[in-house]
Amino acid sequence: HMASPLPGKYQAKVEGIPENAYVQSVSLDGVASDDSTLDLSRGARGSRIKITVNSDGGQISGRVLDKDGDPVVSFIVMIFFGNDPEKVSQQGTNRVVDAKYSYKRIRPGKYRLFAVDPLAFSIDMLQGNASMKPFYEAGEEIEIKPGDRIVKDVKVLAKESVHVK
Repeated sequence: HMASPLPGKYQAKVEGIPENAYVQSVSLDGVASDDSTLDLSRGARGSRIKITVNSDGGQISGRVLDKDGDPVVSFIVMIFFGNDPEKVSQQGTNRVVDAKYSYKRIRPGKYRLFAVDPLAFSIDMLQGNASMKPFYEAGEEIEIKPGDRIVKDVKVLAKESVHVK
């Protein structure tokens, strides 16, 4: 239930679901949303939202390694996980803590996974001005199937493997 929301676009999120569950679908007045966005730009009076949660979500975790295969020690390294190069920085960005990462509640599908040390590239990336597309394309594609529990180590992307314009 949303009490008198202001006109605009909202991202549907469900809190308190088990770590193996994910939001399978979101619809507004019977129209499905591809990315869980609810468009209430024209108001919401009398609208119906339906959110379906599935309990067969995937998980992926592992270590983040440097170019030599050792666990990273930098506090700046970021790991990214997503299925859209234009939205990957909003889909799944985490700081690497103790050279480990973990993503839960993943909807089955194909994703890209990559780790980046922003200092190795440019100040634009640190300020959020750089396109993530070259990093996304250099990342490894991973398919998550229903119920998967994947353990995968990821090396930080080397400058030579990313073609930043």
